[in-house]
Amino acid sequence: MLLAMAICLLSSARESSSISDSWAPLSWTTVGDRLYSFCSEQDALTPAAAGQLAKTSLMIHGMEVGANLPPVWENSEMKVGLAAAQLRKLNPAQLQLYTVQIDYARSVYASGAWFNANPQCTLKDAEGQPVLNNASSAATARGHCDHKVAVPGKSYPFGACVVYGFDTECGATQWVKSITDACETYDLDGVFIDGFQGYSPSGFNRVLGKCSPQTQKAWLHGLNASLFALHRNFTTGKNAKKKKKIICNQTGGTYNCDVTTGECYCTASNDERWGGGSDGVTALQTYDASFPDKGVIVHVPHVMVNNAIYNSSLASFLLGAGSGDAYGIGFGYECDSGGWLKASEDPNLTKPLGAPLGPAVNSSNIWQRQFASGVKVYMNATPVISVGARLNTCIVWNDGTRTPRNDGCEQMARLEAAAAGGW
Repeated sequence: MLLAMAICLLSSARESSSISDSWAPLSWTTVGDRLYSFCSEQDALTPAAAGQLAKTSLMIHGMEVGANLPPVWENSEMKVGLAAAQLRKLNPAQLQLYTVQIDYARSVYASGAWFNANPQCTLKDAEGQPVLNNASSAATARGHCDHKVAVPGKSYPFGACVVYGFDTECGATQWVKSITDACETYDLDGVFIDGFQGYSPSGFNRVLGKCSPQTQKAWLHGLNASLFALHRNFTTGKNAKKKKKIICNQTGGTYNCDVTTGECYCTASNDERWGGGSDGVTALQTYDASFPDKGVIVHVPHVMVNNAIYNSSLASFLLGAGSGDAYGIGFGYECDSGGWLKASEDPNLTKPLGAPLGPAVNSSNIWQRQFASGVKVYMNATPVISVGARLNTCIVWNDGTRTPRNDGCEQMARLEAAAAGGW
């Protein structure tokens, strides 16, 4: 069964002091040139799905890749390697990443099986009992939280997930080792790390809520140290020239690198719930100015092509995007049907774009920007609404076609007329 698919827009490369942290060189030629794919195919990829996925520059494999292939619902890392090899036959230049987590150890991974077998390396609550995520049904437990556990006074009829023990030396070391080994063994280009909620006990309350303050502090410190250790494994020694990537999924906002150490362990961040508008444009501009060698992959959830929010969020993205930023929409997961977004769903994504002629200009919440091909973008962000609702926007493509929201294109035309011939 096909489970997970997402197609978004990938960042292009920038000049960087650390080549191993730079994106592969992509162009501003079209918006579609920045598409990337996210898929978790439980069976082998069909030729049609593989052909579609291989057209993009980056593939992120989800945790259930090849789940129905032997060994069934086990060793996802190896099966990602198989899918990656299949795609590389079609596009040798495509980057291949796989998804990992920082909270629960799923049994679908070989690494998850290791943590299930080594409870001394998992997180414990204030009573010394393992912190567990209880599966709600047999169907949802399979390959995820199906580890059989016995805790006095508690019942886990379908199994449970343990939590990575970043507060233990063996847990932190094994988490880094399992990812490093998988990328080396199966020739993967890096990882998409899921589960960031902010570095505080409240941010990780779902796993730290019942732990002692000392354990909470130690776990957060161990997580941070493990991420730096993984980054160093990816960027030094024998891996220095391999340019392995770490994309951090910071749910609810972009992940900003820790500049106090002079080192950033994420190649890029993923803002999972980005909505555009002035706040969204400003967030991209601020991030780009602060971290010029990084990128932000923004995702506008629960949106499909050619509706109002798609139109205004795409305009917002084009206004704020730097050369390391990316855009994606939707909440679909089917590989064969295209998932979140693909260029064929919006023919404008294959039209010439060109590099921006400069940053967006904002005058009293009227935003404008132009690209080398002649593409022009307009947004009236009055009143300022952070999620981009009720915006008036317009994208005028190089052939004169338009992508409007509300009366944005009419407002843009009036503004250009008043300026007597353009910007």
